[in-house]
Amino acid sequence: MYVTPNHFTGSTGPVGPTGPTGPTGPTGSTGPTGSTGSTGPSGPTGPTGPIGPSGTAGKNGVNGTNAYNAYPTIGNITARNSATPASLQLLSVNATSPSSLSLIIIPVGTGTPTWTAFNASIVTSTNATTGYKFQAKQQCTSYCLLDGIRQLIQVTFAFSLVSFMPGQNYTIELQGSTSTSLSLDSIYSFKLLQPTPPSAPCTESLSLDSYTFGAGSSTNNVTMYLRNFGGCNIALRAYYVKDANGNQYALTSWSGPTITPSNVVPTTIFIGSACPSCILTGTAFSFQSGFSYTITIATSRGNQFRFTVTK
Repeated sequence: MYVTPNHFTGSTGPVGPTGPTGPTGPTGSTGPTGSTGSTGPSGPTGPTGPIGPSGTAGKNGVNGTNAYNAYPTIGNITARNSATPASLQLLSVNATSPSSLSLIIIPVGTGTPTWTAFNASIVTSTNATTGYKFQAKQQCTSYCLLDGIRQLIQVTFAFSLVSFMPGQNYTIELQGSTSTSLSLDSIYSFKLLQPTPPSAPCTESLSLDSYTFGAGSSTNNVTMYLRNFGGCNIALRAYYVKDANGNQYALTSWSGPTITPSNVVPTTIFIGSACPSCILTGTAFSFQSGFSYTITIATSRGNQFRFTVTK
């Protein structure tokens, strides 16, 4: 008897183990580029670069014209035209500009009020050629109340219709009132004085006629005979004494002599132990025979004069 194997199939056996991974396949082609992202935040500011070279110097300007301001112009009070016992007394007046006056006033003869008010001023000027009068009134708007009766007050008024000029005559009426119901009224005449022009600048000129050292081969003083050949007084306020090595004594708070024009004044310069207020820079020294020294003298105007002396 013959048996055919296919007629009788057995059960499936267990799954065998997974085989090893096969080799990596080839890389695929690059995909398309994505869209650009948003801009990131700004970075910090970098350091400042070096300073560039300086430009060329500009050309010199033209010389100016010397001038002086005619104001303030002090007024000379020439008369008081009212005899009211209760009044405002004008102590001084000056023009601070062509259209303004500064007044110093004080109430007098007003009893004992708790306050006094300066209310207004009226200024009148007369044209010397035409005889026309110009008048302006100005109310007091600030600093107008005085405590009691003896306090000074200074006020400045601007008058648009009256021009204040040196050499002109004016009248001014001062109006006021008090806490005791008194009305104050005073009229003054004044003339504005011509301003004093500034004095011409003074040129200091100082020379050394002669000098003598103290006795001995080494000394701490020298007397200089200084001549003022300029046009104004020269006040000596500091001196500096230097030797050939650069050592120096300085007296910067010196009440030296004042030399008038065309005069010679002996002036003694002290150093070392003879000058306890002197400031020493460098090594101490004294005046030695055979050596030269530089002496610089400063004046009250800040000018300096340098002289050389040899012992």
